[in-house]
Amino acid sequence: MSDNPIVKLRDKSQITVPKEIVEKYNLSKGDKLEFVPEEDGIKIRPVITVPKSQAWFWSEKWQKGEKEADEDIKKGRVSGPYDSAEEIMEEITDE
Repeated sequence: MSDNPIVKLRDKSQITVPKEIVEKYNLSKGDKLEFVPEEDGIKIRPVITVPKSQAWFWSEKWQKGEKEADEDIKKGRVSGPYDSAEEIMEEITDE
């Protein structure tokens, strides 16, 4: 038999998430869970929903740029600070 907790499907298709799972994954009341059908069963995983107005930030392209910027900062590849927008424009247009 498996060491994984087993739960019973109750009225209205409800289940109780076992305490050890709640604690292990730091789940709280109101958290959302995604049910992912797989060939041999169902995977349940916590998800965070993002307001549509903020979805751009979590796009693959934007997150790639965030990682590159973090790496540049870590390696000291930064410029500034600047006192004005004109000062920034002077630096980025100088060749």
